[in-house]
Amino acid sequence: MKKLKNHLTINLFMFKFWSQSISFFIFYACATSTPFHHRIQEKKTDHLLWERCQKAYQKKNFDEAQQYLKTFIQMNLAHPQYLEAVFLLGKIHWKQKKYRSASKYFQNYILATGRQIHSIPARIRLGYSYLELKEWDLALLIDLEIQKIHQQTPLKKNFLMHSQLIQVSALLGKNQINQALHTLKLAEKQMTSETSVDLKGKIFYLKLQFKIQLCPPFHSKKPLSEIEVFQQFSQQTSQIKEMITLFIKILKQGDLFHAQRSLVDLKKKIQSYLWVCHHPPQLPLVLKQSRKPEELKQYDYELRESLISQSKKNLSDWIHQIRYSLGNLDSSKAQVAHQAIRFLKTQR
Repeated sequence: MKKLKNHLTINLFMFKFWSQSISFFIFYACATSTPFHHRIQEKKTDHLLWERCQKAYQKKNFDEAQQYLKTFIQMNLAHPQYLEAVFLLGKIHWKQKKYRSASKYFQNYILATGRQIHSIPARIRLGYSYLELKEWDLALLIDLEIQKIHQQTPLKKNFLMHSQLIQVSALLGKNQINQALHTLKLAEKQMTSETSVDLKGKIFYLKLQFKIQLCPPFHSKKPLSEIEVFQQFSQQTSQIKEMITLFIKILKQGDLFHAQRSLVDLKKKIQSYLWVCHHPPQLPLVLKQSRKPEELKQYDYELRESLISQSKKNLSDWIHQIRYSLGNLDSSKAQVAHQAIRFLKTQR
């Protein structure tokens, strides 16, 4: 009876063992064969999404690229290219001028990579996002972080120059002109033939900003003598000529983005200059009292006509100056130059 009981116990144990083994085998087969097939399909889908995103980004179809990227990120939280996708999403938002949301993507990328060299491009982009948002102190903190990383691991010159220019722009925004100008001169001295076009564009664009800020105001509200009017007019004319020279440097050596931005600033400056030519300042009260009403009227007319005539000549000179640079430009920057010429022609 004992033998029969033992035999039944052994048989029951063997049945449980084999049933568990078979169950495990079935589970293992399901867990390895079906997911493996899915993984192959997922890889194909991932590759296709990434490829389509890259093509859309290159064609500047940013909305389309964004949709592909968001789908890619949702499906692939553990994918090797996940962080690259987050960074690219930040760049797309930046190009769409969505600086607040762009900064969040760059921050996420930095949090994941830490103080590694890989984080530097995202830190630079984050710094420029803060500048666009006029958050000057946060931009200065980015510069400090990059300098600390550089102390531990020497960085490329281009990275350091970007960091310097973030500092320059932030100081300029805080109206700390002297310190900003000193840092800009240091950055400009580091320029070589190997310096990237976007860095050259930034340096010349910042020089243009300094010209605009440091240029003495030319306005019609303050009473001025005839000599003072023509002195200010002459100063403004030479300043604008220097600004156009910087604009041409950006066209020749810099990037399209800063060429377009400098044109916007130039237009504002020239429009302000021309408005005063058409609405010149009145004479001071002391000088007014010594003239009859008819004489004052004639003075205003002659002054305005003289300023308008000279400004038209200056406009023609600036058109010739820009047109002379057209031969060395690529098609996109030549288009910006043509826009500048058309604008100047409409102002004559």
